[in-house]
Amino acid sequence: MGTKYSTSVVSTLEGSGFWELATTTTQVLNGSSSSLNKNSGLALLNKKAVEYPTYTDSNSMKTISEPTTTTLDVVSSPLAGLTTTQRSAYKLWYEKTYCNGVVQNWSNVEVHHIKPRQFGGTHDYSNLVPLDKTVHTKFSSWWINYNNRLVTCE
Repeated sequence: MGTKYSTSVVSTLEGSGFWELATTTTQVLNGSSSSLNKNSGLALLNKKAVEYPTYTDSNSMKTISEPTTTTLDVVSSPLAGLTTTQRSAYKLWYEKTYCNGVVQNWSNVEVHHIKPRQFGGTHDYSNLVPLDKTVHTKFSSWWINYNNRLVTCE
């Protein structure tokens, strides 16, 4: 018994970097299988053909949306990373705003810039979200391969 998923490219929107994908789900139950084909619409893939990760924070319900373009420009003077003081202030604000002041375990959590600093992202709290280190790595890896540009995500 099990479920298998596969995704294939149907077409590309010329010059955009967005790809139309088709998803097939196959379920095997009691020796017989059934497939459901679904056209999942457009997806943004990086230069390694990896789809933009999805994530919704369980406390704030903030969803990290994919970039709306594949042509974000690298800014000449991106902001430096968050200082320890800025990171601590964000954590306190986050706990007060979304966790009723309950102190969270931040030991395996990193503060992610939704729009990377290299592309003009700011330290505004609306551009920050806490991510488990494993999830943060998925976003960082995606951005490293964004539009043939090498970036470093915090």
